[in-house]
Amino acid sequence: MAEGLDKKLERMIRSMPEDKKAAVAWVMENYDTLDRILSKEPLEINETTDIAVDATVREDYYMLALILYKEVRDFGADYFGSLFRS
Repeated sequence: MAEGLDKKLERMIRSMPEDKKAAVAWVMENYDTLDRILSKEPLEINETTDIAVDATVREDYYMLALILYKEVRDFGADYFGSLFRS
């Protein structure tokens, strides 16, 4: 009987160095948000703000960089980082 996909993934992840495990874990933990960011559909401005604030509070600078990129894609370069302007 063939080994299931879950078991193969688990074995593969366990054999990875810690930094690679951390990267895989980050993607798994942020899957829903990443799916929304990577969508071609624009997010609402309040969604990008909420994601940016949450990322800042959690000091998740990977997510912050991605949501700022999404803002530029959805709203244009003039909007970039407006959340952080005084």
